[in-house]
Amino acid sequence: MKTIFISMKMYSELTIRKSLYWCSPEGHWTLKTHETEWLIEVQNPSDLFEPTLHRHLNDFHLREQLDKKTLVKRQEIIEAALNAVSSSV
Repeated sequence: MKTIFISMKMYSELTIRKSLYWCSPEGHWTLKTHETEWLIEVQNPSDLFEPTLHRHLNDFHLREQLDKKTLVKRQEIIEAALNAVSSSV
């Protein structure tokens, strides 16, 4: 078994869980919390588990940041589209 600790300050639970989901082919994992860290226990991990995890963590973290930064604009676009549809009916 391999144990990986990752700071809770660095990654949200959603980012951790999405990343681990995509690592499932590389090993059976369980996620726990330990004080201020995520504790990931991996049964029979492949050599690719940890590099794959870090690649996915980076990807989903960037997506989460982008979603936060574009939330207002996305809401404005949706509102404008709905207004256009409702005024044409």
